[in-house]
Amino acid sequence: MADSSANKSDSVRETSLAGEVSAMSENPSAQSVDSPGPKPWNRRELAALILLRGLIVWVFLLMCAGGLVRLTGSGMSIPDWPIITYGPEHHSILPPFTDTGWQTAYDTYHREVIHKKNPGVFLTMERFQREFWTEYAHRALAKTFALGYLVLLSLTFTSRRLTRMMGSFLLASGLVLVAQAILGGLVVLSHTQPLKVAIHLTTAFLFSALLLWATLRTTRMFPAKVSKPPRVAFWAYVAVAITLAQVFSGGLMAKARAYEVAPTWPKMFDTWMPVHAMWTEGYSHPLLNLVQNEVLINFTHRWLSFVVVFLVIALIARTMTMPYSRLGRISLRALGTVLTLQMVLGVMALINLVPLPLGLLHLATGLMLFWLLVTLAFELRHSPAIAAHEANRFAARAKHSATAEATNLERTFEAHPA
Repeated sequence: MADSSANKSDSVRETSLAGEVSAMSENPSAQSVDSPGPKPWNRRELAALILLRGLIVWVFLLMCAGGLVRLTGSGMSIPDWPIITYGPEHHSILPPFTDTGWQTAYDTYHREVIHKKNPGVFLTMERFQREFWTEYAHRALAKTFALGYLVLLSLTFTSRRLTRMMGSFLLASGLVLVAQAILGGLVVLSHTQPLKVAIHLTTAFLFSALLLWATLRTTRMFPAKVSKPPRVAFWAYVAVAITLAQVFSGGLMAKARAYEVAPTWPKMFDTWMPVHAMWTEGYSHPLLNLVQNEVLINFTHRWLSFVVVFLVIALIARTMTMPYSRLGRISLRALGTVLTLQMVLGVMALINLVPLPLGLLHLATGLMLFWLLVTLAFELRHSPAIAAHEANRFAARAKHSATAEATNLERTFEAHPA
């Protein structure tokens, strides 16, 4: 009987929540005073929104350029940061313009980078210049993006409405952007150490998620606030977090070249779990196996991908009947396709030792998958229609349970009268 009372209480509470959310959606006057109204954007706000969406595209290009730098090994072609050094007395942010400048940069690269690991090895000037321009273009894209981001901040915080809608997320992403810039410098100064490269990549994905979340808050899809989001929103957050962990693992996999130790799939060394190779001695601390042991890095990346696949499929199956917005429906339909493509690209890249085109496609598809999950997590968290749908579903289930329990009690009483 106590369970029946609890179920009835939950049913009343959830039904009340559903009614409240539905009323807020149908009656604009009942919406929160903090919700953006129907007033059109002014020119400054419109410029900020256009710039914000342009920066989303710029982030995608910048991260692909970073992947190109990593896959081609071009990061150390400019072994200084943020200033480029051409000899002891020549420092500049510009590339060389003379044969003497190129020769100085070429000699500096071999002296400070190549000969410390492979004495006597020399790259051709043509290859060095190709790697130099790849890294220089990546840095130029990053600096241009930073300038655009500062303009976005100035436009946002001169508008009270935009400040309320996305100011906190832009500030948070700004802090992550500063950390990302510092990490980029540390990556160069540490000669692209794999752990720092993986953290740099993960921070870039986190920054892009914050920027995308701020963008979604300006779409005005959900003017009403949802005080209690459905439980499935939590699992969407979990899927985003695990995918971010997989990104970190992928950064280690790529930079440590861990794919070379076992370029086979699905087994490694004709076994599912090479335990002895995964935990070896020779590290100052056992946990360093996680970030330095190529076999363990390879094993973690391939099996963590199955966790991501399971979570994404479960999320699709659980939410496919929910009343998504148009953007949500498109994201949900694209999610399965992008997930399948990402798995295929990952396997093909592994067994072919990550050729450049496959590596870049794998990175770009991974970023698309991550953004689709962030979009779904946003909608599951903020959509009043989905909150009402889940509340009604829970209330109906609780009502059915209470009715079934009452029927069972009645049958028991009839079978055993006092």
